[in-house]
Amino acid sequence: MKKIGLVMLLVLLVSAMALVCACSCDSGGKDVQLKYDNGKLSGARGIGGPGWGSVVAFSPTSVPYTINKVHVCGKLVGSGEGLTFDIVIWDKEQKELYNSSFASTLFSASPGWVDIKVPMVVVNNNFYVVVIPNASKDNGVYIGYDTSANNGHSAVVKNWQSQPTEVNWMIRVSGS
Repeated sequence: MKKIGLVMLLVLLVSAMALVCACSCDSGGKDVQLKYDNGKLSGARGIGGPGWGSVVAFSPTSVPYTINKVHVCGKLVGSGEGLTFDIVIWDKEQKELYNSSFASTLFSASPGWVDIKVPMVVVNNNFYVVVIPNASKDNGVYIGYDTSANNGHSAVVKNWQSQPTEVNWMIRVSGS
């Protein structure tokens, strides 16, 4: 009787461990990158001053979608010393879900992608990513864009009001 009880306990333990592993070790939750640019840099713009930024509206492929990185193609103009840029994530009603500042010197003088980790922001619907460069015409982060067919996902933000733009900002997100 003791052996049967011990075997049953062992079977239960192995089953429980397999269930935990299936939930936490599943590699099916690979990151999905959302993007609306064509990947070909046409140029970069510095949108400076308080309340000015570049915004991209995203539609997740499935919900909930957990954002863990924001990718920004851009370049540093001037030294960028002491300057910051902000990453803001809004839900579909433009309620702030995340807001943080980063050193402009994460970018270099040559255009390229900068990956910014964010603390697992969960969205359950469409959302926006805003990059506020806090740049002047000769110092700070310029955001990359492409001029392929306008896909309607990009806008310029001034004082938190969106205004259409003719470019596609090269701002992407990754998550699962």
